[in-house]
This record gives sequence, structure tokens and C-alpha cells, in this order.
Amino acid sequence: MNRAARAMLFGLVLIALSGCGKGSGPQPEATAAAEPEVKVWPDFNSPPGMLGFLLDGGEPVKIGEDIDRFRTAFPREANKVRSMDPSDVPGGLPTATGKYSVWGWQYGDVRRGVGALLADNRVALVMRQLDNVQPKDVEDEVARYQKAFGTPRTVQAGEARYWFWEAPPGRIMICALQNGQNATNLTTAYGDSRVMNHLKMSPEKAAEGATQDRLSREVVNPG
Repeated sequence: MNRAARAMLFGLVLIALSGCGKGSGPQPEATAAAEPEVKVWPDFNSPPGMLGFLLDGGEPVKIGEDIDRFRTAFPREANKVRSMDPSDVPGGLPTATGKYSVWGWQYGDVRRGVGALLADNRVALVMRQLDNVQPKDVEDEVARYQKAFGTPRTVQAGEARYWFWEAPPGRIMICALQNGQNATNLTTAYGDSRVMNHLKMSPEKAAEGATQDRLSREVVNPG
């Protein structure tokens, strides 16, 4: 599978570099050469805390659980998925401390995909991406996390809106991005906050994107 297909499959690399969608939210910093390896590692020594990735049934997926937990929570549909390359790890994450890999798939209708970033085969981040959803779908997703974990921090950045929940060592990010088809692309991610900071999946980076968007509009439409 080519890189574009893998990015569409999981969305992790795209979100890590561009926030929730191209042209909105946090933007990548220009680099002239390949990024150096960064020694960032999930906090598996602490209890995972109150947060988790909510499922339609059963217990939430938690930081530090093994790959089998992810596979059980998100079963493949035979002959209806495209798997991603386990070595397609976002830049800078392989470390001297351990080894990162990714695991996930895009379902046959190419409108939904799930993936996990694993650290030594333990969950560091889980993500689900749904394309072309309706406003009610976004409202329902936010509402069930709010019911479970309380009031989120929200950030509006251009055509992207973010909701964040924080309880160390974890973080949840929901991002709704207006697409060009009168619908919304919805991403829900949960993971270790250190890893999510490295991937620019934080309230601070989302707020930076909102400021950049506002300033660019003022330049185009001064006064």
C-alpha cells in the first residue's frame, strides 16, 4: 500500500503533522532535513487514570494495554479491510528506550478506519477516523465522552473544532473538520499525553492553529 493510502487508513501521520485536517489547526514546522530522533516514551509506570477510549460495549481501551486488547476491541472484517504497515511510525518517535509500531486498518467503505500507536506492543495511542459524518454524529460522540469524563476544553481553529479531556497520564482529543462535501470528518484519539504532545495533538497546538487562522484572515481582510 502506498503512503497516501496508509495516511488515509489511519490518519495518524496526517493529524500529527497538520492537526485535524489539511489547512486547519496546528501546522508543521518547516525543516530542511529529516527530524532527529526524539526520546519520548509513554508513562507506563503510572496507572492509566480515569480516561480511556470508549467502545460501544465493554470496558474502555486504556494506555499500556497490549496489542491483543486493541485487536479485540476493533476486530477486522475479513476481506473488507486494508491493513497498514506496522513500520509506518510518525517521524522522530523510534527511541533508544524501546520500539514503536503502528497497527490498524481502514474498512472496505474507506470512510472509517482505526489504528493504534504501540510502544513495545503496548497501547500508547488509539485513534478512530470517520469521514462524511453529520452534525448529530459529532454531537453524540462529544456527549458520550462528556458524560463519562466531564466538561472538555474546546478550541475552534478555522474549519476544525477540538474537544480535549486531560487526566494524567492520558488525554482525549476529538476533532471535527468541515470537509468540502457538506459534511464533517470526525477523529477521536486517546493516548499518553507525552506522545500526543510530540504529535502536536494538544490544546496548545490547536490554539496556535486558531491564532494563525485568525491572523491570516486579518491579512486577507484587514480593517
